[in-house]
Amino acid sequence: MLFGAVGLSFVALAALSMPIVFALGLSGFVGLLIGNFSLQKLPSSLVAGTQHWVLLAIPTFVFAGNLMERCGMSYALVNLARVLVGWVRGGLGMSVVLAEYFFSGISGSTIADVSAIGSMLTPPMLRAGYKPEHAVSLVASASAMGILVPPAIFMIVLGQITDTSVVGIFLGGFIPAAVSALCLMAVILLQAHRLHWPKDEPPTWTRFVEAGRASLVPLVVPIIIVLGFFFGVFTATEAGALVAAYAMAAAFFYYKNVTAREMLKLIYESALLTAAVIFLLAVASVYQFLMGMLGVPRMLGELLGPLASTPWLFLGADARSGWLAGVNARAALACWIEQEGDRLRVRVARIERRRRA
Repeated sequence: MLFGAVGLSFVALAALSMPIVFALGLSGFVGLLIGNFSLQKLPSSLVAGTQHWVLLAIPTFVFAGNLMERCGMSYALVNLARVLVGWVRGGLGMSVVLAEYFFSGISGSTIADVSAIGSMLTPPMLRAGYKPEHAVSLVASASAMGILVPPAIFMIVLGQITDTSVVGIFLGGFIPAAVSALCLMAVILLQAHRLHWPKDEPPTWTRFVEAGRASLVPLVVPIIIVLGFFFGVFTATEAGALVAAYAMAAAFFYYKNVTAREMLKLIYESALLTAAVIFLLAVASVYQFLMGMLGVPRMLGELLGPLASTPWLFLGADARSGWLAGVNARAALACWIEQEGDRLRVRVARIERRRRA
């Protein structure tokens, strides 16, 4: 009864377009009332959900991602991706996936990834003849793949909730992300031949050298992170601080295109995003308490326990449950990206009209 009441209240509030974090909080409060738990558990869970040292990595990675987008590192990575794969049919679509893989490895923020990659590659795709829905779906699918690339904030949150080594999750994310990227690029190649998507400009040796040289500065970040984690030089929190410091040094001394006022604005925006993530974790801790009291983890263990002897069945069931849980989140992300695509299409049309005039 308690589980049904909490689930129904959450679904009802979400259906009324209430923000997810408040729907979680109110449904958790309903669960505490119906379960006759002490209401003191609400504030104590909210506080306990944020008291973990690994969460200190979130603001640093968010700030580093926003700063890297602002100073132009994303432009260098996009140019490198277009030079590498843009010459094949559907190369612009493949460039979205490859650029997302590169940029996700240095920013850690999916929002920064979508904003940077979508704004730079959506207009060229539209000008090249891609349909708007195809361009938007390419950015959405690439951003979904990007959360597997360390140092994604999703991995930090996962490590905190499951009490798992964040460094281990980081090191284990590169290969699955690369496999996902290759699969996406294979699908794009097939669709490109079926829908006759155009090729990008053929690369020259001069363009390749220039793109490689410009991308050296941002590509240092994933190399430092991987080597530091592999040899145990620093933790995830220390890696976030190191990446933020590197981004500031690159912005001030190499790119020299970020003013002090813009830096303060980036800090403010990063603080807002960090507060939203931490608040969501705090509210989710109430759900953790309720699920633990209801024995949901034990029930899931008993349900999936017989599949332990057959790894592929266990992984299939786990993937299916994760897919069901992530459908709504991915749909919301796709809708947001579609809105961004509409805005970009209007901008491109305005630019084309000015050129004709």
